[in-house]
Amino acid sequence: FNSWINDCNLLEVTTAGTKYTWRGPKWNGRDRVFKRLDRVLCNVIWRLRYHEGFAKVLPRVQSDHHPIIILTEGEPNINNNNRPFRFEAAWISHEEFHPFLKDRWGGESDFINQLNNLTPKLKEWNKDKFGNIFKRKKELLTRLNGIQKSSSYGYSTFLDNLEKELQEQLAITLYQEECLWFQKSRGRWIADGDRNTRYYHSKTIVRRRKNKIISLRNDDGEWVDEQERLRNMVRLFYIKLYKEDQPIRDPIIAWATYPMNLETNHQRLSSPVSFIECKNALFAMGPHKAPGEDGYPPIFFQQCWDTVGNSLFQYVNQVWSNPSLISFINNTLLVMIPKIDKPEYVYQFRPIALCNVTYKIITKVIVNRIKPLLDGIISPYQSSFIPGRTIHHNIVVAQEMVHSMAKMKGQKMFMSIKIDLEKAYDRLNWNFIEHCLAE
Repeated sequence: FNSWINDCNLLEVTTAGTKYTWRGPKWNGRDRVFKRLDRVLCNVIWRLRYHEGFAKVLPRVQSDHHPIIILTEGEPNINNNNRPFRFEAAWISHEEFHPFLKDRWGGESDFINQLNNLTPKLKEWNKDKFGNIFKRKKELLTRLNGIQKSSSYGYSTFLDNLEKELQEQLAITLYQEECLWFQKSRGRWIADGDRNTRYYHSKTIVRRRKNKIISLRNDDGEWVDEQERLRNMVRLFYIKLYKEDQPIRDPIIAWATYPMNLETNHQRLSSPVSFIECKNALFAMGPHKAPGEDGYPPIFFQQCWDTVGNSLFQYVNQVWSNPSLISFINNTLLVMIPKIDKPEYVYQFRPIALCNVTYKIITKVIVNRIKPLLDGIISPYQSSFIPGRTIHHNIVVAQEMVHSMAKMKGQKMFMSIKIDLEKAYDRLNWNFIEHCLAE
């Protein structure tokens, strides 16, 4: 069946509601069988025409099958007025962008203020200068069509020159359109062949529909599709997940000893960030990686390094010498990525934190500095994320431990426990970690 879908170039429309659309009978006292027999499929043309379209599984009444309704207009009462600012990579290709940036950047001693003041100016410039790509593309195609239908076409030097000029403008516009959809698609750039605007556009629509949460089950297993109730349900789930308990604990006596950090290493780690370190950390990022709260992806700082690089470098060193300044750049956006194909509960999503580029530069500098020292300061019991070690070593150790426990004799018994903590890194108490690592 899946091969048939691929052969026909069909896409599955996002479905809200229960996963299984058919309820089978009970046979000879066996458990009832539930299957997903009913699906909604569409072609690329339909998907591009109805961006917000989705299918909704309705309650089953008398039939064994759930009825499915197709909604082409998307969910009602969703407020899009609070969409955060996003820097568009296509702006960089405009001939007036870099002069505009050089003219507007500066005047403020603080990098964060410069960036915040630039945002409303960019919005205004986008409206007045850059304009609507799709409208401009339509106008250029209409003018070219008029020239090529003219009775003087091929005999007029003026029309020949005008056609050449319009073709050049159209090529730039098509490139900007491709950049726009590529950035939104979160895909990989296809360097060869014709323009892939249609591919990136359809990929963007499919990705958005897949990631959009239409309905979820609450703790009682009931479906919730009202947007306000969904927001509160998700918010309360993560408040509870990340809430820090303050139990009374006895002092911890660490049975493991950790290698000491030498003074020479400490000086190496804490020395001011160099200009080349800052630049290398920035350019090691993927240009089109998702931006943080400020809306600026790495490509903005990379392509505009000559203008903004010095201010960015100075601010990184300010944060390095005064860590309290990190509070201005460490706000993150939480994005919920499905862990499974069709999630039904909040815990079936993986929260991903989108950090600002400035924050990621600082963390990359720390990682690059500490990476050569990891082997000497990390306990040998930790085998992942360290050069020269692999997580598979733990499998061998665990196998030996279980084998030894199975062969042990006598009155004393042993037990092994596998612990799987949800969001373990974020939920570990920092006071506990600092206590374990204290000298």
